[in-house]
Amino acid sequence: MKKILLSLLFVSYLNGDAQNLIQEFNFNGTLNNESNTISFMGSNDFVADREGIAGKAQRLNNKALEAVIDNLPQGNTARTVSIWVKFNDIASANYIWGYGSAYNAQYFGLLHQGTTSSNSDLSLAGWGAANDVIVSTGLAKGIWYQYTITFDGTVSKIYRNGELLKYINGLKRSTKGNIFRLGEINTSVGINADIDDL
Repeated sequence: MKKILLSLLFVSYLNGDAQNLIQEFNFNGTLNNESNTISFMGSNDFVADREGIAGKAQRLNNKALEAVIDNLPQGNTARTVSIWVKFNDIASANYIWGYGSAYNAQYFGLLHQGTTSSNSDLSLAGWGAANDVIVSTGLAKGIWYQYTITFDGTVSKIYRNGELLKYINGLKRSTKGNIFRLGEINTSVGINADIDDL
């Protein structure tokens, strides 16, 4: 009986703490979301995805895509963003994704700094150095990586290919904004990568 009660409590906790999927973009020949209600704006360039299937991923080469998504998590609310990325150039910074305002703690985005070695700083940017989570990690061009960023209202975590790279407890998050950008941080464009399954 105790095991059943404990199991029910655990499942109830998970259900109460779970996040709901708000958007899904698979880039399978379209810039629209799965519901076909929101589209990224910008010119498309469909390429092979991580399984080698043509037209199932999006290439961003010094261009950005933007989508107005009204139900993005704001302020200090919990959120998770997951995306597959294959870098075609690692010498320059790659602004993977982000949304929010260019003010202290009001931004939420992911970028890889440029590198000429096999390591690069990966940053969950919050606008303002005190609001960033930064970790140095190996990086190579031509390899697909899955990045998952989570924030539960208190703890910010960066995962790559399912491995926790870094977490920080207590960073301020006051995210404000509904324009989700790929290949751009605030209004600065900088990326040369293929993206899939956001």
